[in-house]
Amino acid sequence: MDKLQPPPPFSFEGNVSHGWKIWEKHFNFYLTATESDSKSDKVKTSILLTCIGPKGREIYETFTFSQETDKLKLKVVLEKFSAYCNPRKNITILRHQFFTYSQHEGQSFNDFVIELKKRASECEFETLADSLIKDMIVCGVADQSLRERLLRDADLTLAKAIDAGIAAEETKRHAKELEKHQQSSDIHQVYHSKERKLKESSRAPDDVIKKYKFCNGSHQRGNCPAYGKRCRTCNRKNHFAVCCSQKSVKCVTEQDKSSDDEFFIDMVKVTDTNQNLSTEGDGENTPIPKSMPTNASPNVFTVNNTKSDWSVTLGVNGTDVNFKIDTGAQCNVIPKRLLSNLSPRPKLKTANVQLSAYNGTTIPVAGKCIAQVKHRRQTIPILFMVVDSDSVPILGLNTCDKLNLIKQVYQISEEVQSHTPIEEEFSDCFGEIGCLKRTHHIELRDDVKPVIIPVRQVPFALKPKLKEELQRMVELNVIEPVENPTEWVNALVIVSKPNGKLRICLDPRPLNKAIKRQHHRLPTTEEIISEMSGAR
Repeated sequence: MDKLQPPPPFSFEGNVSHGWKIWEKHFNFYLTATESDSKSDKVKTSILLTCIGPKGREIYETFTFSQETDKLKLKVVLEKFSAYCNPRKNITILRHQFFTYSQHEGQSFNDFVIELKKRASECEFETLADSLIKDMIVCGVADQSLRERLLRDADLTLAKAIDAGIAAEETKRHAKELEKHQQSSDIHQVYHSKERKLKESSRAPDDVIKKYKFCNGSHQRGNCPAYGKRCRTCNRKNHFAVCCSQKSVKCVTEQDKSSDDEFFIDMVKVTDTNQNLSTEGDGENTPIPKSMPTNASPNVFTVNNTKSDWSVTLGVNGTDVNFKIDTGAQCNVIPKRLLSNLSPRPKLKTANVQLSAYNGTTIPVAGKCIAQVKHRRQTIPILFMVVDSDSVPILGLNTCDKLNLIKQVYQISEEVQSHTPIEEEFSDCFGEIGCLKRTHHIELRDDVKPVIIPVRQVPFALKPKLKEELQRMVELNVIEPVENPTEWVNALVIVSKPNGKLRICLDPRPLNKAIKRQHHRLPTTEEIISEMSGAR
C-alpha cells in the first residue's frame, strides 16, 4: 500500500471548481487505500498539504481560523479549500444553463444524461431533481422518434426514460451493423471462370478504338456495332443517327390527334357562303340547318352585339381589346389579326390543341401566345389560342373567374317577410320612437368637475353615412344640435349594422360617474309570491 502514487499537485487554473471536486475525491481515495484515514487529523492534514503542491500551501497560509487548533483539522482545512475554489454560486444562471441544455451532435445518450445530472446537482433542486432531469431528457434528446415514444408514456419516470434512450441508441447501432453487413455481401456481377478468362485474355488496349466516328462508342477494331445498320436520319448504312453528318435533315412525323388537348368553345357563328345561312347558339337548344355542310369554316363569335351579350374591355400588352365573356368556353380565343396591333407583340408558338364549336365542328388553330392582361389594378399573364379567322376575342370560364368578372352563386335564399305575426298582432307597439311621458332630470354630484372628451376621428368613408344618420335623428326629434358652449361632451361611437347603415351611440362613462344614484329596494321573490296569493 505504501507504493501507491499520491494525487498530483492541484492546479489552481481553468475550471477550479470542477477540478477541486475531482482532486478531493482522488485524495480521499488515496487516504483510504493507504490506510491513512484512521490516523490523526494532524497526520492527514500534513498529507493533504504535501499532496496539494506549493501553490496550495501558499493559499493555506492565507486562511484564517477561529481557533488555532483548527489549522490541523482535515475537515476544516478541506472546507476552507472548497470555499476558496467554489466562489458564491448564482443559482439562477446555473438553472438557466440546465434548462437550456440539449444533446449535441455526436454526443451519446449516456454522456447526455450524465451531464444533465451534473448540472442538476449544482441547481439545488432537491426532491424535484429526478423529475426535472426526466423532463430535460424528453425535451433535449436529439432523436425525434425517441421523444415521441417517451411522450406517449403517461407514467414515465427517470429510470424508464434512461432505459428507453439506451435501448434506442443500441438499436440504431445494431441496425447500422446489419446494413453494413448486407452492403458488403451484395453481389454486383457474376462471371463464369472460363468466360472471365476469355474476357481478360481478349483485352488488348492497343487494339481498342474509343469514340469511333460511326458509332460514338468503344470497341475492338473490326467489331463496330454500327456495321450493317441503317441510319434513321439519312437512311444510309454503316453508322448511327447520332453520328450522322447530315444534321440539317430532320424527321417530320405526323402527330396523333388523339393525344392532343381538346377545348370546347360554346358561342360560335357558322356561315355558309353558298346559302348565306348563319346560326347563333348558346350550346344548348339552337338547331343547325340540315343544309349546312359539316366541314364549314366556323368563326368564333356571335352574330349581333345585343344587350344580353357580356363584354369587357381589358388591356392586353398595353392595348385595349374588347372581349366577349363566354362562360361556356374552356379557353381564351383571340384572332390572328389582332396580334399585329399589340405592342409588344406576343410570340406565336405552335399549339398542339384542338378547338371544337358547340355543334362539333373543328376550329382551325394558328398557334398560341401568352399576353399580359390588365384588369383594374392587377396584371396577370393569360394564355390565348390564336385562330386564323375574323372573330371576336373571347374570355373563357377560368380566366373570367381569375379576373373576378363572374361569381358563382351556389344558393338563393328566400326573402324574409319584413313583418312577423307578433308585429302584426301588437302593431301599436311598433313603428314609433319610445319616449318617456314626462321629463326626467338627472342630478349630478357637486364635487365632480365637468368632462369634455376630445372629438374622435371618423373614417372618411363613413362621414356621408354619419351625416345622413344624424340628420335623420334630428328630424325624428331624437337629438338636437347644440351650438352654444357646454360643460359636458361625451364621445361619439359609431357601429355598423349588418344592413350597411350606422348605429349612433354615446360613451357616457365620465358622466355616469358624476350622477347621483337613486337607491330603490328590490322586492324578493318570496314577497312577490305572497302578494300574488289568491290571484287568478
